[in-house]
Amino acid sequence: MRPTPAGAFAYVVKRPLEQAEQLLPILADAANSQVKDSGESIQAVRNEGLLRVDAALSILSWDSTCSTLLRWEPSQIEGRALPELAQPHRREEFRAALSRGANLKDAIRLRLVMPDERTRIIELRCVGADQESTTWAMSGAADTLRAQQALQVVDALLDATRDMVLSQDLEGVIHTCSRSVGPLLGRGNDEIVGRNIGELFSQEQRDTVGPILGAVRKGRVIRDLEVVFEHGDGSDLPMRLSLAPLRDEMGGLIGACVIGSPREDVAEEGQTQRERLLLEERNTRLQEDNQLLRAELRALRRGL
Repeated sequence: MRPTPAGAFAYVVKRPLEQAEQLLPILADAANSQVKDSGESIQAVRNEGLLRVDAALSILSWDSTCSTLLRWEPSQIEGRALPELAQPHRREEFRAALSRGANLKDAIRLRLVMPDERTRIIELRCVGADQESTTWAMSGAADTLRAQQALQVVDALLDATRDMVLSQDLEGVIHTCSRSVGPLLGRGNDEIVGRNIGELFSQEQRDTVGPILGAVRKGRVIRDLEVVFEHGDGSDLPMRLSLAPLRDEMGGLIGACVIGSPREDVAEEGQTQRERLLLEERNTRLQEDNQLLRAELRALRRGL
């Protein structure tokens, strides 16, 4: 599982923290962009199917185009409640939207589940309703292919970047991470996914996690947050983080993308301190050697 796609082509690997607040919106634009006219009609591109549901939202009919889009055959799907095809955490909202039927001005965009448990983004728009049933036109989002291509680019970047990229839910539970996270934190990636991000912070800074999650739940962008993580060997790892909100296809806030890298200023300061200590140690040794040489010189003079 990967973080929600966001304009991968605009992601600057070398300076991700300055791009954090732009990462998700740009990818969202990639996922929401419209396909330009390529000589095919919009109807051909969208490939709409028709389905009909009763007042209880149970599926009454399901045509072959719907089967092509979502892989469900009519015999598998008719009689089932349409909201059951949504991901569990979206079913109630999907049911509420479907219940509005003809009153909906815009199409419903949602990620629906296929028989093999994979998902696909589709759009539903009401094309007719009476007292007994509602007819919906189903189409694969015209930009689904482009969104998938953007996701592949993001996947490649996540594998290539040396910076930390995480996705977390609103409670702080980490769902995905880039390949670089494990080596950076001195842990295996399988030790990171499923843990709460607060567990990555040093003991002294874990009380700061609550306010950070509070800002995430409000959909705020956080930039250049200086924190200290705990490395796998127990040492402190100063980090600079930026967080940007993650939203689902219906605009609901679902978590945040976290981008971080070691604080170079701290590393440089540490290097400078080490160099200063080495110089001081070398100077002390030179002074001691100088004193010994002077003592030996005095002894030689007395012998003469």
